[in-house]
Amino acid sequence: MGGEQLGAVRANLMPDLGMNYSWAKMRSPKRIEAYQARAVGVAAQCDPRSVIRVVNGERVRPMILARIRAALEGQGLAHLLPDAAASEQPMPGPQGGAADAAATSVTTR
Repeated sequence: MGGEQLGAVRANLMPDLGMNYSWAKMRSPKRIEAYQARAVGVAAQCDPRSVIRVVNGERVRPMILARIRAALEGQGLAHLLPDAAASEQPMPGPQGGAADAAATSVTTR
């Protein structure tokens, strides 16, 4: 099969996408690129995986969340931040939840 024939076969296999098509339109608006996650991670002094977790709406520690938010806003990527309510829930562990309630209910004489 010659080069022209192979190009014709490829053209027939590709869908007609129109002149105004862009691959960027296929991507989710909430997706962060790897190089952006690394840059935000450096600015926030945290792991890039934590940046990806914040963008995906997963929970992270409050201090990390605050630094990532500030870094995203500083780099003009604030549109990647999810709703605040989902990511600001307390993390389980000794710092929050029932342990704090038990610690604060102790009275002194």
